Amino acid sequence: MKTLLILPTLVLSPGKNGKHQITKKFVDGIFQYKQYWQGEIEVLMRVGNKQSTNLDAMDVDYETLPFKLGIIQGQIRADDLKSASIVLASGTHENNNVSALSQSLHIPCVYITEYSLKTNFQIINTFKINFLLKLRKWFWLLNQEFKLKKALKKASGIQCNGTPTYEAYHKINANALLYFDNRISLDKFISLEHLNTRFKYLDQDTPLRLAFSGRLIEIKGADHLIKLAIELKRLNTPFTMSIFGSGQLAEKMTSDIVAYGLTEQVKLEGVLDFETELLPRIQNSVDLFVCCHRQGDPSCTYIETLACGVPIVGYANEAFAGILKYAEIGLSAPMDDYVKLARIINTLAEDRDKLKNFGLNALSFAKEHTVENVFIKRIKHLDNLLPNET
Repeated sequence: MKTLLILPTLVLSPGKNGKHQITKKFVDGIFQYKQYWQGEIEVLMRVGNKQSTNLDAMDVDYETLPFKLGIIQGQIRADDLKSASIVLASGTHENNNVSALSQSLHIPCVYITEYSLKTNFQIINTFKINFLLKLRKWFWLLNQEFKLKKALKKASGIQCNGTPTYEAYHKINANALLYFDNRISLDKFISLEHLNTRFKYLDQDTPLRLAFSGRLIEIKGADHLIKLAIELKRLNTPFTMSIFGSGQLAEKMTSDIVAYGLTEQVKLEGVLDFETELLPRIQNSVDLFVCCHRQGDPSCTYIETLACGVPIVGYANEAFAGILKYAEIGLSAPMDDYVKLARIINTLAEDRDKLKNFGLNALSFAKEHTVENVFIKRIKHLDNLLPNET
């Protein structure tokens, strides 16, 4: 039986009582692979030394995992790959040697890429560290980019999550696949009837209902949400803003809401269960999603929000700008320009027909990229690389 060997970016985190932790999102992703991959799935992971900050971290139950999980230390060796029919490896520095090893073993190797060089630079630029340390990290990134491109050239293919790495690497490896990662199945999408019912709210003289969901940290632009709200209030824009999530900025945001007189407009709602709480809230009572991400990571948030028929406004990071090239599902402002972003929101508050059109486009685009469609496409991409006798 053929075996898909996955070498992910994610590391196991230390939990309580000596247990390891993994994210629910990752496990759900492997469930999707299992639905469409006709064979065994093995995963090799490293163990990190920091506790997980992911909202969906959970203890590993080796008995119920939908895959065989092995633990490795250091670089991948040839012996680690010998059971594989095909290797699917994240494009991280730990896996730079995987395509060469796979080539020597005559095993197809496909890399997953998510973060472009520009995005990695943006992430480092948010670190509050001294300039010399930043400089060292910048040089390390440039060196790693050189090594990654060498590895990609030797690979059998690339699966690019989001447009930033697809645009950067598809010329290096002709067998490059573009996809938009998410975990929302078609049965969880908002119906057109439901969406039209929600649109009736926009026909009334009512405040625009804004929302943000994610970790409340600077790299996700959470520190600009209150600044944005202050600017919207200055513009006399009728709005409310629901902020879903938790993080290190939550305490300051709570105090700023009070200090700037925003208690009637802005609410910190905490962490909601994605399927049973967050999705219904967004589908029922959100008109516009605000995304102040400062870097172009291919967040699942984009497709999962669009699947609710909710348009997005945000900073023009590589990932969001890339989606806007494919579909008119919202508008962008220059990076860190929350004043311009507020003006865009104010314009949409006055042009609600445009907001509705964005919402319809959002749903249509998301339907092309359901989790089912994404994994069918990705598995077919892998299957096409297997020798006929496998």
